[in-house]
Amino acid sequence: MLGLFRDFGFLCRQVSLGAIVEFELRLSWLFIRRNVRATVMAGTAFAVAMVLRRSSDVFVMLHALFAALAYFWLYAYSFDLHNQLTGVTEDRINK
Repeated sequence: MLGLFRDFGFLCRQVSLGAIVEFELRLSWLFIRRNVRATVMAGTAFAVAMVLRRSSDVFVMLHALFAALAYFWLYAYSFDLHNQLTGVTEDRINK
């Protein structure tokens, strides 16, 4: 396994974890930026409204907020990635 990385050493460089996370967040934002209101914000607002109805604890509400944000962000990201990958064939047909 190490030999594989040694063979492609010109492609590998040391990158910090923060740079990798920043790149992934930016990439996911570029995929879902047009659908944020319809997916992430709407779903998160609904989840927070449900938690506010059931509990008035601030920590429960914050946990639900961040969990809903992560869930709906990943949901929209996977949906948009799938559409991006399958859209190539559709674009060829439409031309």
